[in-house]
Amino acid sequence: MDDTVARLRPGDRLTVRVERLVAGGEGLARVAGQVVFVPGTAPGDLVEAKVLTVQKRHARALVTSIVETSPGRVDPPCTVADRCGGCTWQHLSHEAQGQARLGLVGDALERIGGLREERIEPVLAMAHPWGYRAKAHWALGREGARVRLGWFAPRSHDLVVPDACLIQHPDVDALRAAFEEALAPLAGDLRDERTGEGWLRSAFARVATGTGECLAGVVGTTSESPDGGAWAKSLIRLMPRLTTVVLNVHPDGGNKLLGRETHVLAGPGHVIERIDGLDFSLAATSFFQVNPEQTAALFRVVRSLAQVRHDERVLDAYCGVGALGLAVARDAGELTGIEVVPSAVVDARANAARNAMRHARFLEGTVEDLLPTLVAGGWRPDVVLVDPPRKGLEGSVIDALLAVRPRRIVYVSCEPATLARDLSAFVAAGWHVARVQPIDMFPQTAHVETVVLLERPAVA
Repeated sequence: MDDTVARLRPGDRLTVRVERLVAGGEGLARVAGQVVFVPGTAPGDLVEAKVLTVQKRHARALVTSIVETSPGRVDPPCTVADRCGGCTWQHLSHEAQGQARLGLVGDALERIGGLREERIEPVLAMAHPWGYRAKAHWALGREGARVRLGWFAPRSHDLVVPDACLIQHPDVDALRAAFEEALAPLAGDLRDERTGEGWLRSAFARVATGTGECLAGVVGTTSESPDGGAWAKSLIRLMPRLTTVVLNVHPDGGNKLLGRETHVLAGPGHVIERIDGLDFSLAATSFFQVNPEQTAALFRVVRSLAQVRHDERVLDAYCGVGALGLAVARDAGELTGIEVVPSAVVDARANAARNAMRHARFLEGTVEDLLPTLVAGGWRPDVVLVDPPRKGLEGSVIDALLAVRPRRIVYVSCEPATLARDLSAFVAAGWHVARVQPIDMFPQTAHVETVVLLERPAVA
């Protein structure tokens, strides 16, 4: 253990200058060359801080006062930004957030991937980075006889209830207020996770901004609500634009938000989102990007990089409900999607039919299992889209892609660290990183989406 870090103890007081922001959004400072992470800071801040924890290679400290303010620091407009934990970068200007995202991507590519010469484009940001989230899932609490909807503060079960959530779409925030009134008769039936008693666990909503349709529901422990479903009728009365109401059944413990069983109480059971000229059916459990405006921007970037020709085969790995593949390969010769979640495959097939894309097929299974099987059977894609989960690509997937040698690979990543790791494997095999385009999908947070174009090496 380093002597400097070893000398730090929880409770120690420090004065440190923040150098930059790191993955997770915390500031990085140094004490005698050693790393101290300080959340809620901006590059250039000089802060007084109190050490909270000391690990082998770093310490973590909490700001007690700001001595000198960074030029990139602003006053958060949300009154609960320091307690909610959802908007870790509200204290940064929009320009400072963009620079920080560039730093996160560039640092990961260099430090993890050893990629020092790749050109990173400026972050593709929103002109108005507020009111963009078209989906929410709320924790529930009780204030006297009143049900309140909000979010748990980080590492706690303390419910934080904002006056208005500034990053949520206005219809989503309106549904939060409607829920508090509609669920009032169920205040005595809130689930206590410590004892396992109570029926009502949480509430959620989704808005399709392209059509205006709204979906809302609650999560209960059984399919029968104590009030006989009166909450759903109240919710429809309070929110006339609501087109679908559902009840998700989640009898088990743990942190999983939704159960496997969903009952439609009113409406078709889904909303239709319209983005980039395409319609997508989204149910309560469907995964879809929460920022429709930037999703359209993402589609345009990937389509520009993929440059799909009319006679080519396109593989959409980790395809979800098929949105990215359908948006990018609408004029391709053939589109094949692979997805492990059965309900998402059903949605993808329905979305292909809804948009009259008869050249698309969607296969259920893991990419690491199905792709090598397809390749072994002689199937070859010309262009590959990969949008893996945060853990990145399995080694077998990379091996299969290297073996099949598509013309281009467009990699969409939500995690710079695993992206850098995977890119290094392609570069080692002779592939060229032609473009790196960060996209701000989640303004006011430390997340960054990155699109990378990989071009195959020339045949010797």
